[in-house]
Amino acid sequence: MSINHHKIDPEFEQLCVHALKGHISQKEKRRLNVWLKQSDENRAFFENYRELWQQTDLAVPPEEYNLKKEWARLSRTLDLESERETTRTSFISQKWAGFRQFFGQIRPAMAVLVVLGLMVGVFVPLFFHSTGMQTHITQSAQKEYIRLPDGTGVWLNSQSELRYQRSFSGQKREVHLSGEAYFAVVPDSKPFVVMTENACTEVLGTAFNVWARHQETRVVVKRGRVRLAQARCDTERIEITKNQTSRIVQAMNPEEPKTVDAGRLIGWMEGRLVFEKRTLSEIIEEIERYYDVQINLIDTSLAQKTLTATFENNSLYSVLSSLSLSLGVRFNYRSEQEVDIGLLMGDAS
Repeated sequence: MSINHHKIDPEFEQLCVHALKGHISQKEKRRLNVWLKQSDENRAFFENYRELWQQTDLAVPPEEYNLKKEWARLSRTLDLESERETTRTSFISQKWAGFRQFFGQIRPAMAVLVVLGLMVGVFVPLFFHSTGMQTHITQSAQKEYIRLPDGTGVWLNSQSELRYQRSFSGQKREVHLSGEAYFAVVPDSKPFVVMTENACTEVLGTAFNVWARHQETRVVVKRGRVRLAQARCDTERIEITKNQTSRIVQAMNPEEPKTVDAGRLIGWMEGRLVFEKRTLSEIIEEIERYYDVQINLIDTSLAQKTLTATFENNSLYSVLSSLSLSLGVRFNYRSEQEVDIGLLMGDAS
């Protein structure tokens, strides 16, 4: 995890997790206290982490289960950024050295033009780099935690994309989502807006989940309240409060809110797959994203059959076995990454 681009040693992030969970030894506590006293950045990281922990009401942060893996990936990203910064700095130095050599050979008036050209050619691209759009994309079986410029925490589910300005300098904090994400929004006078293909979700400070695929947007509120409207944001809108859900399908108006168990429905953050009266085709899509596998539905007449099921940290084999039993069919592995499901009981493997 990174707070304000300050790189944190994963050992000390793990100590922060232990402290917040209350499972910290005296030795770890002493080591954490020494680290906190080393810099204001370390203390700010811990305070932001604790604030986010309290906002999300999670017993365990979702990134803890693969903390080493995520930190390795993040470190590689930071190293690449460092290389780009180094290259950019080297480029500026080379340009300046060339300018100094050329400066002694031309008239002062021409030197002014050279300086202006150098500023436009070097610093304008850097300006746009720092104020442009930031994009995060996850692959199958991958989740990512993102800290937005205002401090809002976002957990991005697999096969999802989130885009936002590097700095929320306008009248609202706007992000664009395709896929699924959970938002723990930091309260602010500026509205926080999540734009999807066919919907606009607006809040001031709350915690909620947005699922947006196939021209359908579903919103589940865990805490606070949100306003849901069509993509233009100025059409008919409804309010959704704690433990309620609503959705927008294509260009239709939002549905009336329904009461749900928000913690259960947002189970993906804690390793659960939760399906509430969902079609088999949609369930298969989620399983493919979660396990990074291709599933071929042999009997397409089953595609619209609805099922309700919860799978908690189950293996793919266990999930497929449960589905097959419910449907009265068989499944067969073509390879480690491809499975046929919907085979009749008499079909050969």
